[in-house]
Amino acid sequence: MADNQSDIETMAPGSNRDKTIQSIFDRDYITSSEICETMGVARSSIVYARRVKILPEPIKVKGTRAFLWHRKTTELYLNAWRMQLDRKSKHLNSAKCTA
Repeated sequence: MADNQSDIETMAPGSNRDKTIQSIFDRDYITSSEICETMGVARSSIVYARRVKILPEPIKVKGTRAFLWHRKTTELYLNAWRMQLDRKSKHLNSAKCTA
């Protein structure tokens, strides 16, 4: 959905509408594929993160297995998850050094 008047105007007939709509989508939403890529985790990790409330409930795309999240809201969850993964990684690395 368009956030402001300039978004609506750029979607007017004759504009580069498809590209604009995609850029608005990319700005406002994050996909599970993008989360996998940015976090360096498998899709199964996203399923687990949803189950244990590391991630908020997604927007389910009807008729598909796709999930979306509002980017601004989800960024807070991703930052917290990233810190957990960093701590876990550091702990595992220090355990390897002492073993």
